[in-house]
Amino acid sequence: MICNSLCKKTEKGRIRMFKVTFKFGSGEDVTTFAQEGENLLEVARVTNVAIDAPCGGNASCGKCKVKLVEGELHSPKTRHISDEEYDEGWRLACVSKITGDVAVEVPDIASAYRSRMKVADLSSKKEIAIFEKAKNDLEEAGLTLKNSMGILDVSMEVPSLDDTMPDNERFVRAIKKTTGASKVRLPFQVLTKIARVFRESNFEVRCVIRTSDEGDIFCI
Repeated sequence: MICNSLCKKTEKGRIRMFKVTFKFGSGEDVTTFAQEGENLLEVARVTNVAIDAPCGGNASCGKCKVKLVEGELHSPKTRHISDEEYDEGWRLACVSKITGDVAVEVPDIASAYRSRMKVADLSSKKEIAIFEKAKNDLEEAGLTLKNSMGILDVSMEVPSLDDTMPDNERFVRAIKKTTGASKVRLPFQVLTKIARVFRESNFEVRCVIRTSDEGDIFCI
């Protein structure tokens, strides 16, 4: 079932979606929707808003500071934010959970959004050689490069009069069956497309996923 941020008075068991707005110093806003309880840093990632988090989001580096400017977040205090900063609205995105419509300011120092993002394209022979040497050095040291992104083919049972399960639940069930994951997250952008895509593909789809360190699956 798909609902929007206006569905705050919902029946028990229905998904509650809230509006999340990321604000930048340039005056540009990026708006998305997220489920109640979703982690703010994960919401930013699936929305292509890159917030610096070198520690991977475990609250150890304190780099993912954002400023709460509207709405509400469930965000406990941490050692990286002083009492004064907390009172001013500063929060760590990695420990903040969505509890309602919210707007946060992303400082330039913490953001690599769009034009501010530096991406190495490995387009020259020199860059490729540097990358290969670094890769070999890691392998010789017993370390491996790990990529949390992947492609997943998902096949679902076609709905019938006897099987009227909602599309999102059908999708989550199929992903869990295929991967063995205990938790699957579907961002709002995915929810808005699945009805059309599933029926055009006869409920056999290929999707991009990201697997967290805990084994949770995030569809992108």
